[in-house]
Amino acid sequence: SLGRVLYLDADTLVLRPLDELYELDLRPSGLGAVAEAHDATVRLGLPPQAAYLNSGVLLIDLQTWREQETSTQMLQRIMAEPDRWHFPDQDILAVQFSSGWTRLPPEYNITHRFFQGSNPLPLPTEDPFVVHFTGQGSKPWQTHRHHPFADAFWSAAQTVRQAGFSVPERPVKPRRWYQRGPVAAYRN
Repeated sequence: SLGRVLYLDADTLVLRPLDELYELDLRPSGLGAVAEAHDATVRLGLPPQAAYLNSGVLLIDLQTWREQETSTQMLQRIMAEPDRWHFPDQDILAVQFSSGWTRLPPEYNITHRFFQGSNPLPLPTEDPFVVHFTGQGSKPWQTHRHHPFADAFWSAAQTVRQAGFSVPERPVKPRRWYQRGPVAAYRN
C-alpha cells in the first residue's frame, strides 16, 4: 500500500529535514540516487554515458516499480548471472537503471570521496542533508581518524545513549611511546 520509500543505510547521519527530497518527481525510472564515480561501470559493461550510483540513500517510487516490474527484472538478472555482482545492490541498480534515473544532488549522500584519497571531491556544501560514513577506516565508531562530521555523529550518539540505548564510546587515538613522557620512553 506504500507509494514511496526513502531508504537510508545504517551508516548514515541525517542532518537536515528530507521533506523536499521525499517529494521529488522520480518519473520515468522510479529511482532517485546520488551518482558516484566508480570503475564498476566498465566492469559491468555499461554504456559510456551510464553512471554508477551509491545505494546508501535511495528514493524509490514503488508505484512505478510495480508498474514496470522492476524488482522482478532485477531478481531475474541476479539469478541469471550470480557471479557478475561484486557490489550486489549497487551493481544491479546500475545495470537496471543504466538508461537513467533521477540524480539527486550530492548533498543528499556525502561519502568519504569528499574527504579522503589523493584527489577528494569538492564538498558541495558545508551543510549537507545526509552524511554517509563510507570507506575503510573513516567510520567514527571504528577509528580515531578525523572525519569532518565525526563530532555531529558523536553528538547524535549521545542523544541516543541518553534515550537508553547502548552506543559504543568514541575511540581514542593511541599515544605513541614518545608522547607518553620520558619515563615511558625510557621503558620502551
